[in-house]
Amino acid sequence: MFGKDGSELILHFVTQCNTRLTHVLEEEQKLVQLGQAEKRKTDQFLRDAVETRLRMLIPYIEHWPRALSVLMLPHNIPSSLSLLTSMVD
Repeated sequence: MFGKDGSELILHFVTQCNTRLTHVLEEEQKLVQLGQAEKRKTDQFLRDAVETRLRMLIPYIEHWPRALSVLMLPHNIPSSLSLLTSMVD
């Protein structure tokens, strides 16, 4: 199902986490627009977003360094960078 190095599984996980973060941020934005939550300063917003994304790694933290090393293999770099740039957007 997944390649020998597991990169497809790792890329899928990163994609899923990025999607979950997007949904969380969209829901928070809706609450702000409805007046049910206060708008945060940019630095606090970014801090909370990064923390939310990092917390998604907690169940896999023991294996995450290896996963990152797999993503940095030369043949995986284009896909890895694509996910990184999509998260920045």
